[in-house]
Amino acid sequence: MNMTVKINRPCRLSVFTEGETPTGAVFIGPTSKWWPKQHNPSSTPAYARETYRQSLAVPCKWRTRIEIRTELRGKDIASTCPSDQPSFVDVLLEIANSGEVA
Repeated sequence: MNMTVKINRPCRLSVFTEGETPTGAVFIGPTSKWWPKQHNPSSTPAYARETYRQSLAVPCKWRTRIEIRTELRGKDIASTCPSDQPSFVDVLLEIANSGEVA
């Protein structure tokens, strides 16, 4: 018997406030642990995303990557970032749901 099971991958949600975050999703905002420390509102969204990706790719950040996977794996992530533009949240989703092994 063949069964087709649809698996919903965690996704990025765009909200205006933390209060709009759906149940079970994690809100990432300026006061959250995962907000980029080097956040520069004047940079382009794509540049900000790649800067964040590079900051987490260095070997000394392996503990941070494990924390991201532990805390965010399988969860939708809500932020105020527009959903039609690249965002650092994309990086969090990639790391959280990767098969990467520490």
